[in-house]
Amino acid sequence: MVPLSGPSGNRVDLIHAFRGSEGDIAVNIIRKGRPQTLSLAVLVRPRMIDWVGLHFSGLVVGKELMRDANLSNPNDEIFVLDVASASVGSVVGLDAYSYLHTIDVLSVSDIRQLCSQLSQAENQSRKVKIVTRSATWGYLTASEYSLYDLKIKDVKLVGPHVTDGKTCEG
Repeated sequence: MVPLSGPSGNRVDLIHAFRGSEGDIAVNIIRKGRPQTLSLAVLVRPRMIDWVGLHFSGLVVGKELMRDANLSNPNDEIFVLDVASASVGSVVGLDAYSYLHTIDVLSVSDIRQLCSQLSQAENQSRKVKIVTRSATWGYLTASEYSLYDLKIKDVKLVGPHVTDGKTCEG
């Protein structure tokens, strides 16, 4: 356990104190006038500079980098980050902030695997069936599922270190 030393007055101070740490952190606190030591698990967030996403049919999809992704996305589904207006994706009604539940009945949680699957569909000039999952509250449900037939166009990896012409496997 790595001890945290020095006074920390607020959450921002704690975040800065933990930066670069991973694993269990011992935090000394005073609660009701009595000193206590808490053990906190600290996880390193992925670096945005290492992020790789996928663009296709006017959508940009990638891994969700939210603190509570394990709760909102327990199956590690790929997240729809953006849908360009007047794109193939927007015309069929796809929206940002939903999850790609299945593509042609397959669950896909790896960006490069999805890139390969969609590149193959694009090369064959065929549509894919996409089921999305959105967080919503309805009668006895916390999710809403939608089905789309989507023509696949312009499949390419995107991200800070992705160069033009980079293949799905590369």
